[in-house]
Amino acid sequence: MSLLPLFPLDLVLFPGASLPLHIFEPRYREMISECLDQKKSFGVVRAKEDGVAEIGCTAEIITVTQKYPDGRMDIVTEGAETESDAVELSQLGCEFAQGVAFGQPMTAAEARRLMGAALG
Repeated sequence: MSLLPLFPLDLVLFPGASLPLHIFEPRYREMISECLDQKKSFGVVRAKEDGVAEIGCTAEIITVTQKYPDGRMDIVTEGAETESDAVELSQLGCEFAQGVAFGQPMTAAEARRLMGAALG
């Protein structure tokens, strides 16, 4: 099993949502370059002051819009994940992924409660 690289950000990515990113830190330039070379996704998890939240979504790299001579790049990603991605995120510590909790669909009220707790 390959490990899903994680990118902690102060946001929550939803499936189908577009997320443009400017990749500038060396560790993330390396991670995104590997994802591009291997044509694989990465996980976006919500960063908090004391670590990361237990919520995440797999991000698929849609396009590289700009590459800079120093290695930085601008990319556009989209939240998209399969059931196996959700399982992998769960194994990495994310309790919730793609609107499912351990593979079970959530009601809108449950999703609002979860989002309020994650963003709170």
